[in-house]
Amino acid sequence: MLKTVLSKIGEGLLIGIGAGVAVAGVMYVQSRIMMAEHEDQYVYQAGHQEYGPKAGLSIKAHRPQRAEANSAFVGQIVNEGTGTWRHVQIVVELFDKDGQFIDKCSDQLEGSISPGETRNFKVSCPNCPASPMPAYETYKVAIIDAYFSRPVAEASAVTTPSTSPA
Repeated sequence: MLKTVLSKIGEGLLIGIGAGVAVAGVMYVQSRIMMAEHEDQYVYQAGHQEYGPKAGLSIKAHRPQRAEANSAFVGQIVNEGTGTWRHVQIVVELFDKDGQFIDKCSDQLEGSISPGETRNFKVSCPNCPASPMPAYETYKVAIIDAYFSRPVAEASAVTTPSTSPA
């Protein structure tokens, strides 16, 4: 009787282990499929590079664009670098006639900017929607941050082992 009970317990244990291995295999395959579907997001994370002077992004032209109750600044950004940049953050600082800081406005460029590309931007100043913007004498426009996006071909060349014969 004891032998039969232990035999049944052993069989159940083996069935449970087998089922666990099968479920783990299915989950692994599913995760690999999901990673392949969203490869661009993983490449973006693996290709991190800090924004700085070597990025090649610069403000090509800019001018104020005044409206009745608000003000904005428009211009162009050019990418003279070798990488594609996303979420480019632009800030406009306002100064009075004595050079004292008054206010700032900021916005983010939509989409990405590839090497050699020029994109238009508009930085609105929504801080004073009910009243005119504070009077300013001068302003400065700057790119303060951006996120690097490594090209997919470059990222796969770095992460994929070579398959050529030795």
